[in-house]
Amino acid sequence: MKTLSKIAMLVCIALTLQAQPKHVYVPDVNFRKALITHAINYGIAQGTGDTIVVPNIATVDTLEITQKSIKNFQGIEEFTALQYLNCNGNELITLDVSKNVNLQELSCNSNQLITLDVSKNTALKYLQCSGNDNQFTTIDVSHNLALISLWCGGSKFMTLDVSKNVELRGLTCYASQVKVLDVSKNILLEYLQCHNNQLTTLDISKNTVLKEFRCDMNPLLTTVYVWAVPFPLDVNGTVVKDSHTQFVLAPTTPVKEKQSLIVSSTQLDSNYPNPFNPTTTIHYQIANVGIVNLKVYDVLGKEISTLVNEKQNVGKYTINFDASHLPAGIYFYRLQSGEFVETKKMVLLK
Repeated sequence: MKTLSKIAMLVCIALTLQAQPKHVYVPDVNFRKALITHAINYGIAQGTGDTIVVPNIATVDTLEITQKSIKNFQGIEEFTALQYLNCNGNELITLDVSKNVNLQELSCNSNQLITLDVSKNTALKYLQCSGNDNQFTTIDVSHNLALISLWCGGSKFMTLDVSKNVELRGLTCYASQVKVLDVSKNILLEYLQCHNNQLTTLDISKNTVLKEFRCDMNPLLTTVYVWAVPFPLDVNGTVVKDSHTQFVLAPTTPVKEKQSLIVSSTQLDSNYPNPFNPTTTIHYQIANVGIVNLKVYDVLGKEISTLVNEKQNVGKYTINFDASHLPAGIYFYRLQSGEFVETKKMVLLK
C-alpha cells in the first residue's frame, strides 16, 4: 500500500508540474504576437521582456502561423507536444524542429530556408517545403520512415532519395533540377508530380496504384517505363505529359501485387492529402470480422458525417471523404471496430 501511495503521489506531482505556466523566450516580436493571438486560444500571454507565458504547454499540439514576416522561430523547441506546425510564407532562414519529436505534420512552404533537418522527426507523416524562396538543394528524409506525403517542389533540388519512404503515397517535386528519380520502392504511391525538372528517363512500372501522374516540362524525358500499354492513366485522362515523352512497357513487367487478406492488427492510417481541399482519402485495415464505424467530427465534437457503419470482413479498406460542403478548419475522424478505437486529425483548407 505504501508503494502504491508513493506512486500516486509522484504522478500527482508530475501532473502538477506539467500544468505549471511555462515561460518561453521568443526573441522575434512577430512570432510572439502570432503565438499570443493564435486562432486556437491556448491562453498564451506576454511575459517579461522577450518572453511569453504558456499556461499549459503540454496542450499545444497545433500551431498555424503563416505570413507573419517572422525571421526567427526560436522558442518553437519548447513546444515538445507539437504535432502540427504550419509556418508557410514567413522569412525563415533556419528552422530547428529537432526537439519537436512528436511532430507529424510540418508545412514550411515559401520561406527562405537554406537547410531543413528533419532527421529527429521520426513520427513525421506529412512534409511540405515547397516554394521558390527556399534555397536548399537537397533534403534527407531517410529517417522519416512514416512519411506519407512529401511536397518539395519549386526548390533547388538536384537529387531526391525516397527509397526508404515505403509508406509514401504522395510525392510532389516539380520545378526543381532533379535529374534522377527512383520510385521503385514506393509501391503505395498514388500521386506523383515531377514536372519541370531535368529527368531523362523515369520508371513507374512498380507504382501500379498511381491515380494521378504529371511529368511534363522535362525537355529531356523521352521515355517513361510503365506496367501496361496502353497506359491506364493515359486512357482515363489523369496524366499530363509532353508529346515527346512516350510510355513504354518496362522490360520486365511486374505483376500487380494482390492485397493480402492476412491482417495482423486493426489500424487507422492518416488521411491523404492532409491538409486537403476539398477531398481526401482514408485508409484503414480490419483484423476481425465485425461492425465497423468510421465517423467525422468537428472541433466541438459534433458528428459531421458517417462514412462507414456496417459489418466488414478482414482486409484493407479505402474511403474518400468529400468536404466541399464544409467550412475550412480542423476535423477529426474516428474508427471503431470491436474494442479498437482510434481518432486522427485532418485539416480542411479553402
